[in-house]
Amino acid sequence: MGAEVALVVRDGLAGKGIGRHLLSYMESLARRYHGYTGFTAEVLTDNGPMLHLFDTMGWIVHRSMDGGVVMLEMAFSSSGTLTPSEPSSPLSPQTRALCNF
Repeated sequence: MGAEVALVVRDGLAGKGIGRHLLSYMESLARRYHGYTGFTAEVLTDNGPMLHLFDTMGWIVHRSMDGGVVMLEMAFSSSGTLTPSEPSSPLSPQTRALCNF
């Protein structure tokens, strides 16, 4: 059972680990509080950075195409994830300040 996930990172903040941190956090919440085992998402075919992010989260990812949209079905790894209070990777002080955590 899964949930649809979507996120947007402002262009000037892209590539700083914010999207990865948010997805890790959402995975933790989805597992812990809702018992979800994965996410679904729809990503435009020309959004390579977002597709790359989903592909590198450590999840099992299945893709299908519908026009200019990639439909993703992602299953969380069985190894589990961190608790919501623990980020998947340390954020730089600058990124942490931007996120206002």
